[in-house]
Amino acid sequence: MTIQASYTLIINDLPNRTSQIIEFRNIREALNSFIERCDSLDLEYREDNNGNFIAGGIGRDFELELISNF
Repeated sequence: MTIQASYTLIINDLPNRTSQIIEFRNIREALNSFIERCDSLDLEYREDNNGNFIAGGIGRDFELELISNF
């Protein structure tokens, strides 16, 4: 049995209290989408201790998370 990795991009619009979830099967597409969105929202991103990426949050209008699902 082959385990298929997937990647989930979660975009939280904090003032409007809405979220958007986008699924990817390819890490390159997931990272490109995450970075493009961070750039367009002027958010700096960083890797957390679990290999995921996060941006925004406290003091910002948006919070983005790119989560690896294995």
